[in-house]
Amino acid sequence: TRNLHVLNASHVIGKNASLFLNFDPSVFVDRAVSDNALRGLKLALHQSGIDPARVVCELTEQKSGSDEALREFVRVLRDNGFQIAIDDYGADDSDFRRVKEIHPDIVKFDRAWIERLMDSGPGNALLHTMVRSFQDMGIKTLFEGLEETWQLEVAERFNVEMVQGFVLAIPELVSRQRDEDNSSTTDANLS
Repeated sequence: TRNLHVLNASHVIGKNASLFLNFDPSVFVDRAVSDNALRGLKLALHQSGIDPARVVCELTEQKSGSDEALREFVRVLRDNGFQIAIDDYGADDSDFRRVKEIHPDIVKFDRAWIERLMDSGPGNALLHTMVRSFQDMGIKTLFEGLEETWQLEVAERFNVEMVQGFVLAIPELVSRQRDEDNSSTTDANLS
């Protein structure tokens, strides 16, 4: 499904947009599984014309079967030009220990967690301090699951680099006609 997502994305995302892909750390404990997933991903990227530098590999909050295997998997991803993100920071095993161990490019804050922290003065202060700490470490921050305008304002006030959520856009299926329209528009602009 990850590779299908890459192939589909190549028809609808802009030439400079990043593509975020989830990776469950509990799955990538065996080198053969990791190598196979990476081989398939690289093939899909080649077929779609997406540069690996535009791909952000999100490590989800599941516990890894082996910290050593996870570090090796991340090393291989980086060696192949991919960016690394910790997904759902504040949930399950997406914690500061994982951030220190992996030193990702991006930390995505868990939606439910930031919602709770945004709901109080002390929570806001803690959230702002964490964002600044990550940025001081050279790590970009992303708030996900934002549904209200005031949440965007908080993210902006905290200098969060990226945001995701329904307040920006609701996911929708891309119709075949829209895809064909985009292709012909692109072709016309190239002529």
